[in-house]
Amino acid sequence: MSTAADKDTIIRDLMGFMKTEFPDTGIELTPSTDLLSDWLIDSLGIISTTLFLEEHFGVNVTRADIKAENYQTIENLSNFICKRLSGK
Repeated sequence: MSTAADKDTIIRDLMGFMKTEFPDTGIELTPSTDLLSDWLIDSLGIISTTLFLEEHFGVNVTRADIKAENYQTIENLSNFICKRLSGK
């Protein structure tokens, strides 16, 4: 999954998950919204997001992968997923 269309699909799927999992935060969700500060994802949110990444995209997320830079924005999460899917 290295094409722009694939990344767009990943972003769309992530945004759909976030809006369903964390509804009514009062903040507009964009690919650059700060999920950890503005969208108010807490430790349980990180767990549910990690499970979604593994189940929906088939990527393996290790403890070392669970860090702010990967979970900060949907853009960062999509970059992480693209790297994993490309084998990097």
